[in-house]
Amino acid sequence: MLETKVHRLLAVDYPGYEAVSNTEFKQHYEDAINQQFAFFNAIIGIGVIVGLLGIVNTLSMSVIERTREIGVLRALGGSRWRVRRAMLDESLLISLGGCLAGILAGLIVGLVWIYSVRASTLVGLNLHIPTGMLIMTAVLGVIIGTLAVILPARRAAHLDPLRR
Repeated sequence: MLETKVHRLLAVDYPGYEAVSNTEFKQHYEDAINQQFAFFNAIIGIGVIVGLLGIVNTLSMSVIERTREIGVLRALGGSRWRVRRAMLDESLLISLGGCLAGILAGLIVGLVWIYSVRASTLVGLNLHIPTGMLIMTAVLGVIIGTLAVILPARRAAHLDPLRR
């Protein structure tokens, strides 16, 4: 009843204004924030794919550039497993460094975003750092980095030590 009177009053005296309840106002901002998080998640997905391809490319280039070194290791008695293990260690270092840098950059962007939104519109917005998600992201990044080494390590292990 009161709502219809308010809408009628606004329509007659203030045609450019609209009455919005607290629930509608909160829902509007929640939808906007959820849309931004969906956008951020899409960027993360693209970043993971690019990172995976970057690790594979880096390791493949490393195998091509270090053909002589790998050949010397194999000629001196290094087993295929040792060559694979060296490639795995390199991949773990690359993926761990990338994960830590990505998580740190994500935390900084998140902090800036939360504090800027909280200062401008949503005064009651609180910061919550999802430690479980961060740990899962780091573990998943290392696993993906480990899986990315399979093809380059196989290629390196099968290099002929006498060929250049």
